[in-house]
Amino acid sequence: MTSRAGTITLAGREVAYTVRRSARAKAVRLRIAPRVGLEIVVPRRARLPDAPALLREHAAWILRTLDRYPPAAAAAGSRPPPGDGDRIPYRGDDYRLLARVDPGRRSAVRLDEAARTLSVRVADAADLAAALEGWYRARARAVLEARAAAFAAALGVRYGRLTVRDQRTRWGSCSSTGNLNFNWRLILAPPAVLDYVVIHELAHRRELNHGPRFWALVAAHCPDYRAHQRWLKAHGGELLTLLR
Repeated sequence: MTSRAGTITLAGREVAYTVRRSARAKAVRLRIAPRVGLEIVVPRRARLPDAPALLREHAAWILRTLDRYPPAAAAAGSRPPPGDGDRIPYRGDDYRLLARVDPGRRSAVRLDEAARTLSVRVADAADLAAALEGWYRARARAVLEARAAAFAAALGVRYGRLTVRDQRTRWGSCSSTGNLNFNWRLILAPPAVLDYVVIHELAHRRELNHGPRFWALVAAHCPDYRAHQRWLKAHGGELLTLLR
């Protein structure tokens, strides 16, 4: 049962949380999960903790973990694959999908930015989703590699391997060894949003936390980063269900 809910400001960021009693809990613990968000789990008969103090003590972990999770609606679910005539996203704009089945021919994808169409030719209708995802992934890699190189130079940092993946709960991450991982669905978002995620991960090459200096560094290279965070919270769930 949830005892209470509230919000707290951590490193300049407002975070919502709930306090939940659990018959199975043996000690007070923090939990972050899709659809749930941040919880303080308290044993049934234990005293309620000083929530603000507890959350501030673990602020770095909380913010780092929350950044791995898109909005709750994004964590699960799927929708029918797109078909001929449907509207599909690319770089923050909607394009009309023109799908054509041409038996015996290799799959091909052609983008017409002027006409706002994305034409996909496949040998079998069952191949449409795979052909479309393959094209998205290739475009994501090309754009992410270019933007990572540009922003790494601007921040004065280096990074290792850049990997494009199909994460369900993350937009990006930076390992302790400097390897970058990005969700290919960033190519569906506006360019400025993709840039924010790249800057965010590269900033970890100088600040391995989400403290004030980290956010100051992000803001120096992406002044509107809060707007991009809000965009991902509002629209990220829709992007993450495409082609699942």
